[in-house]
Amino acid sequence: MQYEVYLDVLFLENMMMDFLILLAVKKVFPCSATYGSLLAGSFTGSLLTCAILFFPCPVWTRYILLFFLVNSCMTVIGLKIRTFPVFFKAWILLYLASFLLGGIMSWLRLYFGKFFRIISFLFTLGICGFFLLYHGLLFLKKLWKSQDHSFDVILTVNGKDFHLKAFLDSGNHLSDPLTGKPVHIISKDACQKISSQISPGRLRYIPYRTIQKTTSILPVFSVKKMRITGESEFLIQSPLIGISEQKNFGNGKYEMLLHPEDC
Repeated sequence: MQYEVYLDVLFLENMMMDFLILLAVKKVFPCSATYGSLLAGSFTGSLLTCAILFFPCPVWTRYILLFFLVNSCMTVIGLKIRTFPVFFKAWILLYLASFLLGGIMSWLRLYFGKFFRIISFLFTLGICGFFLLYHGLLFLKKLWKSQDHSFDVILTVNGKDFHLKAFLDSGNHLSDPLTGKPVHIISKDACQKISSQISPGRLRYIPYRTIQKTTSILPVFSVKKMRITGESEFLIQSPLIGISEQKNFGNGKYEMLLHPEDC
């Protein structure tokens, strides 16, 4: 028995399914994956699948590569997993998601099989268009942003409000490796204002790299909410706050450095 396989259809369908699988896993599994990494992971998974299927090799080798190599690459690239215990859990979850989505897609193919090629193409085109639009809008936002990057911030901790003067630091790319949340930095002096509301049990530590390229750890804690006011107003629920060793910023003008992702 012979089957006629179209490489473009196979690639687009696999990329669509891989993206949906990675997206589903990201929603239920704590990781630092971004939509860009999900797209890169789904593209890599689909490309490897097509290469393995069309490359002449024994059937058992093909199955090993499909079941272990492809999913492993998708886990590392798409979900940004770096440690083995976390990798193993994400890898198992990826297989479960693949099994469930495979059943759903088989049912859909039964009733909408002749439209699958068009649907896959439009889905892939939509993803690419979304990323182009998203990054284009981010670029325009940077162009239109005022030169004044100072903001007034109200931190709500245990029902109490603390007013701080903050600066939007475009060089602050620090994020929590566990949740992917951006980390805002407060000065040592500002921390003393709210230290009575922060119990030691609420503190945890995350690694970060200094300007001198050395690795260190930063104490962080979560507050109920943070309101940022300036030219625009933002309300962030449960933001992560890191405690700096510096007494203040900008020669005493600022008490906090904001992460650009939340502003």
